[in-house]
Amino acid sequence: SEIHNAFYISLCNSVGGSVLLNDSVYMGDGLFSGEIGHLNLIPDGEPCYCGQKGCFDAYCNAERLANYADCDLELFFTRLKQGDEKLRKVWDEYLDYLAVAVNDIRMLFGCTVILGGYVGAYMKDYMEILYRKVDARSPFGEDTSSYLIPCKNKIESVATGAALYFVKDFFETLS
Repeated sequence: SEIHNAFYISLCNSVGGSVLLNDSVYMGDGLFSGEIGHLNLIPDGEPCYCGQKGCFDAYCNAERLANYADCDLELFFTRLKQGDEKLRKVWDEYLDYLAVAVNDIRMLFGCTVILGGYVGAYMKDYMEILYRKVDARSPFGEDTSSYLIPCKNKIESVATGAALYFVKDFFETLS
């Protein structure tokens, strides 16, 4: 089915997002709509590069995972699949934090939530676990699998999305 409204979460070396409303990117009045990396996830929690404490970014950026595997995200997921118990605990905690953010976004926007970025490229095999974690937080008993999806574009999805904006704009000038 086509998606006309969505919230994209970019799980890269920093966490960001983008809001799609009625097939258009919503920029907001200050041009920073979707900047979820600095939503407070844990009051007075881990320090963030922005100077605040407890930001979503501090808990769910890709580097946080890579740091447990010689700064190599691919190696983190390889070892995770091989059954590394320490990494399984780290990943489980990561998914707990991500579930909080996904649920909050769903409550605010009530739309499809797309997971992308470096970590998003590995999410497909772990979606069932994340669905259960988000389902447990939902006050309305929604089936998370009906609105939470991994990004189909695994490499440079932000760049692809940005390019599509200009392609769409170009085609509109032709009509």
